[in-house]
Amino acid sequence: MFHFRRSHFMQVFNNSPDETVYYRNKLFREDVSQSLVMIQPILYSYSFDGPPVPALLDSNSIKPDKILLLDTFFHILIYHGETIDAWKKQGFQDNPGYESFKQLLQAPVDDAQVCGCYDTPLFITKHAILWSFNLFLLR
Repeated sequence: MFHFRRSHFMQVFNNSPDETVYYRNKLFREDVSQSLVMIQPILYSYSFDGPPVPALLDSNSIKPDKILLLDTFFHILIYHGETIDAWKKQGFQDNPGYESFKQLLQAPVDDAQVCGCYDTPLFITKHAILWSFNLFLLR
C-alpha cells in the first residue's frame, strides 16, 4: 500500500490530466506481474560476490562497490557506485586482465534489454550521483 499511495496512479499533483490518464491506462491494461512492477519497482544489486540479487528499495542499498538496476516499468535506471564509477573512468574494463569487471558492467545492461515491458522504457544510466537515485528509490 505504501508504494501504491505514492505512485503516479494515486498522486496526481504535478501531473497533467493526460499523464494521469496515461499512467492509469497502462496500469489497467497490463497483466498482474507488470502492474506490480509499476506499483513497487524492482531493484537488483550486482557485485563481484555472485549473481544479481534483489535489493530493498531503500537508500541503504546504495554502496560504492555495487551496480544497481532499478526497473519501474516506465524507466530503467542503472546506477554505478562511486568505486565502480572511478574504475570505469580509469578504463579498467578495457584492460585484458579485467574481463570480470567488463562482464560486471555489461550484466545490468543485458538484463535491462530483456525486461518484460511491451513498450520501450526510458533507459537512464547514473554514475555516483546519490541524490538523483535516491529520488527514484524514495518516490
